Amino acid sequence: MIRAALLFLFLTAFPALAAPPVPTDFAWKSSLSFPSGRALYELNVPLPVYRAAISPVLADICIFNGRGEVVPFSVTNPPQPPLQKRTLLPHFHLPDKPVAGEQLTIHVHRSSGKIEMVSQGKADTTTVAYLIDASSVSEPIASLELEWRDIPEGFIVRMSVEASDDLDHWRPVTTTTIASLQRGDSRVEQRQILLSSAKARYLRITQKESRSTVAITKVSAVLSAGSAEPARERLAVAVSPVPGKLGEYLFDISGNMPVDRINVKLPDRNSLVRGIISSRSRESDPWVRRHEGIIYRIDTGEDELSSPELTVPASGDRYWSLNISEAGGGVGTATVGVEVAWVPHRIQLLPRGEAPFILAFGSGRVDTRSVRGTDLLSLLPAKERDKSKIVRAEAGEVVALGGDVALKKEYSAVTRKKILLWGVLLLGVAVLAWMALRLGRQMKREDE
Repeated sequence: MIRAALLFLFLTAFPALAAPPVPTDFAWKSSLSFPSGRALYELNVPLPVYRAAISPVLADICIFNGRGEVVPFSVTNPPQPPLQKRTLLPHFHLPDKPVAGEQLTIHVHRSSGKIEMVSQGKADTTTVAYLIDASSVSEPIASLELEWRDIPEGFIVRMSVEASDDLDHWRPVTTTTIASLQRGDSRVEQRQILLSSAKARYLRITQKESRSTVAITKVSAVLSAGSAEPARERLAVAVSPVPGKLGEYLFDISGNMPVDRINVKLPDRNSLVRGIISSRSRESDPWVRRHEGIIYRIDTGEDELSSPELTVPASGDRYWSLNISEAGGGVGTATVGVEVAWVPHRIQLLPRGEAPFILAFGSGRVDTRSVRGTDLLSLLPAKERDKSKIVRAEAGEVVALGGDVALKKEYSAVTRKKILLWGVLLLGVAVLAWMALRLGRQMKREDE
C-alpha cells in the first residue's frame, strides 16, 4: 500500500519538471521581425538584454510565439577570433639612389616568381626602402611585423607600403608610423604594419623621411585565417576617479556583456603610462587582474600614435577598474576615456507556430537552459546543414512584460512542484528505511 502511494505521488509530481516557462515569468520583451519563408533565423543578443538579464550566462531569456509557447531556440557563445599564422618573408635592401650609370637589377625565378637576388651595383649604402617577397604566400596578409637593430633613441619614422604582382606596376596600400620610445622604465615599440588582408606577390616599404634610418633584420607576415575577425559591439562608458587615490578609476558597464577589448583614451598627447585593468562580477567580489601593460598617446608630428585596444578575457563581469601608475607623470587630473567592445552571443530560432514572436528576458524565477538547445544548426543532419541558410532577425523596442515582479527571486509554480517532488522522493526513502529497519528487527526476534 505504501509503495503504491509513493508511485502515485511520483507520477503526479513528475510532469512539473517538464512544465515550460510562460511570458509573464520575464520582466521585458522585444518583438522579433524577420522575412518569412525560411526555417532558421539568427540575431545577436542586444545590449538591453545584457543589461536586464539577471543570469550572467543568459539563463533567463526565452523565445515565445503568439500563443505564448516556447519555440525551438538556442544561445551560442561568441565565436572565437580566428587563429593567425605567421611566416617569415625574404626581404631585400633597396638603396637611396643608385650611382649614375648603375641600375638596380632584380633576379626572379621564372616559374615560382621568387626573388633570388637584388643586385644594387655601385650605390649609396643608405637603405630607405625594402623589397619584400611574398610570392610564397597564398593567404591574404593581415599585417607585417618588423624586427630591427641599431635604432636611435626616440625613433619615430613614417613608412609607406606599396604592392605589386610584377615588380613594374605598384599600387599604394597604406601609410603608417613605426616607433621605439622609452620613458623611464616604460618602452613603446610599434613594429606592426596593418595591411587589411592585402594580397600581392611583392611588397615595398619605404621610409618617407631619411633623417634617421631603420635597419630591418626580419619581416614576418601575419596571415588571415580564412575567416574575418568577428564583428564587435562597442560602447563608451563613464569613468569615475576614486576619491583620494590618484590614477585609480572605476567604470560600470551596466550589464553582463562578454567584453574582450578595452580602449583606454588618454586625455593628453605625449602620454606614456603603465596601466592595470581589473574586473569583478559583483561589487562585493575581490578584483581579478585582467591586463597589465603600456598605454600611450604620442604626437609624431604628422599624426598620432596610440596604443592598441587592450585584450582581456571575456568574463562577463560588470564592474571594472583602471589603475594608472604615477611613475613618469601619470595622466594628471584630466578625465580618462574608456570604450569597451565585445562579440555578442547569438540566438538561433525556429519560428514554430503563429506570430508575433517575442524575445523575453530578465527573470528571477526560471532557468531556460533546460528548454533550449546548444546550436540548432548542429542538430540537423550534415547533408541538410548546407541547405539551411540562416537569415538575420531583428529585435525591436524593449517594453515591459511581467514587470519588476518577475525579477524577484521567488519560487515559481514549477519550482514549487520540483520541491514537492523532491519531498516525495525523500519521504519515500525514509519510509523504505523504516520498513527495512522494522523487517530487520522482526527477523532478529524470530531467530531468537
